[in-house]
Amino acid sequence: MVQPQHRRVDNIERSVYRFLYENYELPSVNLKDTINYGDSEFTSEGKDFWTEVKFLSSGAGRKGVSLLQIDLYFRARGRVDGGALTSGDRLATLITAGEQLLVDAMRVRSIPIYDYTDRLSPVLLAGKRILVQNGEGKFKEPDSTQVLDGLEDNLNRRTLTYRLRLLDDAAQAKEYDD
Repeated sequence: MVQPQHRRVDNIERSVYRFLYENYELPSVNLKDTINYGDSEFTSEGKDFWTEVKFLSSGAGRKGVSLLQIDLYFRARGRVDGGALTSGDRLATLITAGEQLLVDAMRVRSIPIYDYTDRLSPVLLAGKRILVQNGEGKFKEPDSTQVLDGLEDNLNRRTLTYRLRLLDDAAQAKEYDD
């Protein structure tokens, strides 16, 4: 049996990547150059700030949930003479702002699903949407957040995990009909 396009895992994941790519921006920083969507050619070498996006599970489309993990990384540099702000301090401010922008970007009614059969010209699937709903049933909220500071090589990380499900499969979906 052929699976409908809106239930295909690759269409769901690409639609979420597209949504983040189009909606996650910080002033004065081109985040599009700092986001790794599982690209094996992406390298963090020489970067002081980058974001990694990956799916931990892919149950959306199969009447379950997909777990999306977003990691924001930055390298903190030490203070210089007189306690002046360093690039590490500015990056810490940037990552806090980046984390808030991600949380705000994911506070949407729903994320549209596209058919990527033709990857160069994806087609919007009318009425087919992805919801953000955490394990407590709250919509538009991360499932968890985690702060890991002082990692190896002055690396710091903020991790946001989201549960995604299809509108068609959500128990409270009527509340979100578009």
